This record gives sequence, structure tokens and C-alpha cells, in this order.
Amino acid sequence: PKGAAEADDEEKKFVGHDMAVALAKDSLKSGDIKNAKTILESVLSQDPRCFEAHFQLGFMSDVCHDNKGFATHMQRAVEVKPDHAHAWLYRAMAHEHAGEIEEGS
Repeated sequence: PKGAAEADDEEKKFVGHDMAVALAKDSLKSGDIKNAKTILESVLSQDPRCFEAHFQLGFMSDVCHDNKGFATHMQRAVEVKPDHAHAWLYRAMAHEHAGEIEEGS
């Protein structure tokens, strides 16, 4: 029989995107940015159009002062959900932080 740790690892491999994003948010809350990033990048490798993964990676990039990553993920977020007002706002902020004022508007 499998041990509890092995079962947990196996379960995490097969969770849906919503559950994976929730796990990433929990990792962020506990300060484990590396794990959160790994989870979100895994989600995007399976579904490059996952809005929430781009949105969360955008915020993480901003917190880590990665202006290019912030801009890239917020751009992809607005491409996936063009009616999401906050994504547009953060996209503009990302381009402003990167010194690309024209791109942000």
C-alpha cells in the first residue's frame, strides 16, 4: 500500500486547475513563492490560457520586482479575459513599472 505522502503527491498531480491555483495561493500565503510559481507554471504548461494562473503569476512577478514578467502575464491575462477590468489596470501598471508608458495605455 502507498504511504500518505505518496498518496498526497499523486493526488496533487491530478487536481484540476482551480485546485492547483488554490494550492499556489496557499503556498504564497505561507511564503513559499518558489512552490507557488512551480504550481502555476505547471498549470500554464497544461493550459496556456488559464487566466487565474497568469493573473497570479503577474502579481508574483510584481512582488518580486520582475517588471517584464508582470507585464507579460498581465498581457496574457487580458488576452484570455478581455472584459476583466482589473487585468487591464494591472497590465497598464506593469508597463508603467517597466518604463513602457505608451504600452500601458
